[in-house]
Amino acid sequence: MIDKLLASPSALIAFVLIVSAAIGFVVFRRPSVRMNRGLWATFALGIMLMVYAALRPEPPAPPKELLTGDISVPAYNSIGTPFQNYMKFPVTMEFAAEGRWSTTDQPDSITDANGGGETADERYILPGAPVGGLVMQRLAGGALEFVGVKSTIELGPQEQVMFLINDFRTDKAYADNTGMLKLNWTCFNCIP
Repeated sequence: MIDKLLASPSALIAFVLIVSAAIGFVVFRRPSVRMNRGLWATFALGIMLMVYAALRPEPPAPPKELLTGDISVPAYNSIGTPFQNYMKFPVTMEFAAEGRWSTTDQPDSITDANGGGETADERYILPGAPVGGLVMQRLAGGALEFVGVKSTIELGPQEQVMFLINDFRTDKAYADNTGMLKLNWTCFNCIP
């Protein structure tokens, strides 16, 4: 509480008023009625201001600063679009995709990062995930994960990943793909 009072401008003003009134009481041993009332009013005002400074609630803390950015993930890139955690510690990332893309040049295959209604079979890079959905491949180990429109993902220290569309395993399958996603990312613990 003392720290709170020391940091408060109101407490400083209150302290000056109280000290001024106390000095006035010492200097003017027999003050006039008017001066006596003024000294007591100054003293009371200082006390009230000090109580206000002590009991006033703390202002809310400013929101924590987050590291953000975005990358573009084209549908035609069979290798994927790289992303790396440059921190030397594990991070929690949120990825949110905007835009539309397609696994073919046919208009009925256009979808967002959640993919179409069809579930991929063994011919696709990530069986069991939606065809045309946004997937992430961890370069260490090669594991694939479905990301979709929005996902929160833990990345290890300096870990590299690739983002791509869930299409057939052959490189030629990506040649007729169209569209691109804007993948917005937010790191929740990059800035201490």
